[in-house]
Amino acid sequence: MRGNTLGQLYVHLRGVADSFNLKFYTPALVEAYGTVHYPGRAAGWSALTLPIAFTSQTSSGTYFLVLTGQSNGRTIKAPAIVKLVILH
Repeated sequence: MRGNTLGQLYVHLRGVADSFNLKFYTPALVEAYGTVHYPGRAAGWSALTLPIAFTSQTSSGTYFLVLTGQSNGRTIKAPAIVKLVILH
């Protein structure tokens, strides 16, 4: 997974995903925002837009993003947690 300054998270899929869920946590592992759901995607690079309400209204600080996907009824967790720093 990779991020950029435009509020998108880029993920590389090895196969087809039926759907995605993204959760945001504080460094204390407290959920910082509700779960964001995304529709399925094909294999390869794909951009997931971060919610504007989270990126614009959340206080400055460090957050952690956990991405899980559904494929053929199985839940697949991304191999890494993404660290996101918000500066206002």
